[in-house]
Amino acid sequence: MKRHLALSILFLFAVALFIPSQAQAQGETPRVIYSTKPISPDLQGDLDAWLATDAPAPVPFYVVTYFKTVNGVTQVSLAGVDLPTDELPEEWSMFEDGNNVVWMGSVTVQEDGTVIPFPSASRERGSSKLAMIVFVPPATGGGSYVAFPFQSGKAMIYGPRAVHGIGDYGTSGMVAVDLVSGDGLGAGAAPPYAYASDAGTIDYICDDGTTVAVRTHNASTGDDFIYAHLLDNASLVMSGTFSRGQLLGSIKYGSFDDDCGWADQRDTNYHIHWMFEPNGNTFQAEGCILNISTKKWTCGNDEIGTGEWLRGGGGFGFGDDEFASGQAERSFWSYLVFGFVNFVTDGWLKFLPDHQDFEFFYQVISTIRLLMRIMYVLVRANVNIKPIWDVTVYGIAVNALFSLGWIIGVITKTIKTNTPGA
Repeated sequence: MKRHLALSILFLFAVALFIPSQAQAQGETPRVIYSTKPISPDLQGDLDAWLATDAPAPVPFYVVTYFKTVNGVTQVSLAGVDLPTDELPEEWSMFEDGNNVVWMGSVTVQEDGTVIPFPSASRERGSSKLAMIVFVPPATGGGSYVAFPFQSGKAMIYGPRAVHGIGDYGTSGMVAVDLVSGDGLGAGAAPPYAYASDAGTIDYICDDGTTVAVRTHNASTGDDFIYAHLLDNASLVMSGTFSRGQLLGSIKYGSFDDDCGWADQRDTNYHIHWMFEPNGNTFQAEGCILNISTKKWTCGNDEIGTGEWLRGGGGFGFGDDEFASGQAERSFWSYLVFGFVNFVTDGWLKFLPDHQDFEFFYQVISTIRLLMRIMYVLVRANVNIKPIWDVTVYGIAVNALFSLGWIIGVITKTIKTNTPGA
């Protein structure tokens, strides 16, 4: 009896390893259903033939996000999407929460139609299904060797969406943050260029004609990084290699919404959508450590939240008006200016039931934060606050002394009145 039970368990385990996904079990043959740029019928035929027999993920539908033919060989990046039908959701975007992407990878299509996976295919992080767990390596969590993806010595604002995209984008354990800058934010603000956070080789690309997103892999450290919202250039090609701090390309200005990313920002602003792998609950870049739970960076003894500045090159800052001249220290007025906003975003919102981020609300908060900042700078630049502060403190102190004397007098008179023989 025990022997039969053991054999039954082994049989069920073996079936679980090789059973097709629910969609495939219903008769769906894996195939390409969309491409961010038009592809030829021949290329789609070669990809569909390969997917029908050797699909890299247990999903039936795939999106081509990049292709380029070099010397007769076509390099292709694909995303596997877990959908109930072969129609993408309206306004679908590759790097957006809830995009149904569970796998990202690349292949080469030879002249005879043979499809060969890139070396990265064996380490893809995809669906949590058993068939995809086998190849998941340990997360690296970064380190001091990881650079912020903008110009050293400059700074970008930690975006209002904080840590987002956990488990999305077909990257499993990767998370995303937005790093924002723009014209007119001071001499210390980073210019619109993205730089490699670590040495790596491009093994995945998303190109929709509006922006480009790339993933780099460092075989030595195991680090993967994704940089989105870039403008296309000759360096952003499959197998392109970069050293730490090397220029990746320019960042797109203003608002846009396309297959490889979206942004709702002013015409003078730009941001990097930066993705990386934390180790458990933390990730380190340069001298700063990000806590995934609190969604705040700790740089030295200081904590940096959304709307505050992160400085490249090993330093950090808080976005005070002195930042542009190289200083970055909080003052009493900085706490006063940001106090209300932090109370709203980090205070009473936490008492609400589980909910998705209110994107419009955070945009409003960011606008209020910027307006408050401008008001503070204008007041500080044109009004001498110190005499007002001194008079206020002196007045409070004098009134407090007189009030204390009056209270002592009342208490003394009361004691004498109620004490017999006094």
